[in-house]
Amino acid sequence: MDNLNYYYNGNQLHSITDTSAYTTGFNDGNSSDNIYDNGNDDYKYDANGNIILDKNSGITSILYNHLNLPTTVYFNGSTINYTYDANGVKLRKVFNGITTDYDKNHIYVNNNLKYFNHTEGYFEVTSTSGLVGGNYIYQYKDHIDNIRLSFKKSGSNVVIVSEKNYYPFGLTHLGYNNTSLSSNIAEKKGFTSKELQDELAGGKNLNWYDFGARNYNASIGRWMNIDPLAEKYSPITLYAFAANSPLNYIDPDGRDIIRINGGVKFTGEDAKKAFRAIKAAERSRKKEKKKGGPFIHFVYESITPHIYRHTRNAFRKGKTNYLHYDSNRTRQRKRRRWATKYYPSRASEGLQRDEYPYASTYEGGEGALVTYVPSKENSSQGGSLGALYSQMSDGDGFLVLPVPTDTDPEPVDVPVTTPSDVPVPVIPPIYKPVKVKVPKPGASILNLFNRILNIPFLLAPPGFEYNFDHINTLPPTGLKG
Repeated sequence: MDNLNYYYNGNQLHSITDTSAYTTGFNDGNSSDNIYDNGNDDYKYDANGNIILDKNSGITSILYNHLNLPTTVYFNGSTINYTYDANGVKLRKVFNGITTDYDKNHIYVNNNLKYFNHTEGYFEVTSTSGLVGGNYIYQYKDHIDNIRLSFKKSGSNVVIVSEKNYYPFGLTHLGYNNTSLSSNIAEKKGFTSKELQDELAGGKNLNWYDFGARNYNASIGRWMNIDPLAEKYSPITLYAFAANSPLNYIDPDGRDIIRINGGVKFTGEDAKKAFRAIKAAERSRKKEKKKGGPFIHFVYESITPHIYRHTRNAFRKGKTNYLHYDSNRTRQRKRRRWATKYYPSRASEGLQRDEYPYASTYEGGEGALVTYVPSKENSSQGGSLGALYSQMSDGDGFLVLPVPTDTDPEPVDVPVTTPSDVPVPVIPPIYKPVKVKVPKPGASILNLFNRILNIPFLLAPPGFEYNFDHINTLPPTGLKG
């Protein structure tokens, strides 16, 4: 197991040292230290931020095109040349007299067809004389598209062609179940179904995964060139793979990041806000020294549109998006009664009361914003929150993240309007109950009046009706915001 120390200049990694004696993962091929720009840095970058020097891999220079894609790599005395179309799709790779052509679904090596893909794997070409001959190879992929198993039929038997297992950042497990019975170039595909650039020169491997928009070094968990959509992810470094959280996110082609659980995709302004929120939540979790999580509750506009709008409106009114679960049902019921006391039931109309922050959290109760939402939406959110809470312990924090239906940036300063079919009454300020002592028999009406006049009428919330003998709280029905 590697034991790596990373040293940075700003957000750019300049050196790595490995205190372990292992060379099967990261191979420390240069004697570097933590001092930047002292002549022995492992990595150097061009003006755009692309790596042009990697002493650990023996790369002495890399030339890039206008799309920040490598066109020429000078590597341990050898040269790798890449050709792309105008959109940045790789068409050709030339290394040590071997030319690999990428014609969409068909891959050629030195003008010989080697394989083409089908829906369940690929067809391995073994003969092109006359009709194309070969073997159908079938592949098993996991939830993030890692190719774990390739197999084929041989007579009445099934033969395993290759088996691979991966660490979260993409290195392959070694020492067990790493069968490989094929030298076909198709078997270079593995981690997230991307092709491993494993060219060997001077005793060193290049070991990049070609993701399309960028190249990735799994041994250090870093991208080698900048993100074409870098402006969307300003809260995180340009070089971090899957937001440094590969258990929760995937980066399908080196551009947009997608959450694995539920396939949530953030773009534009939503992406910026989402990652700021996630980073803030992660800081809070670490500060609270919580080991679980990170926990996130997604509020989908496509599933619960009224709750989605209410949640966004609550955020704009200053309510926190980071809540803490309270497992005590008695406290939850008290908070719900306190938050919704001015809102009569409208179940007969198919509506339920929805409050934010939730009564099931320590932030809920007094001061929560309340609205009416369709009963189906309320049940849907209750189910998703219940599933989340089943993984949490009392006091655990979780992030509430609205997920818009579209992928365009949403307006930042335009308030979310209340749905016209679900009127929301004004939310009265919350005051503690005022106790009025009932005078003893014989006390004068004037004495009673004096007692009641001590109540701060001007500060009383709307919907309160005052009688001589008690205070009766009436829901503010009919009031509109």
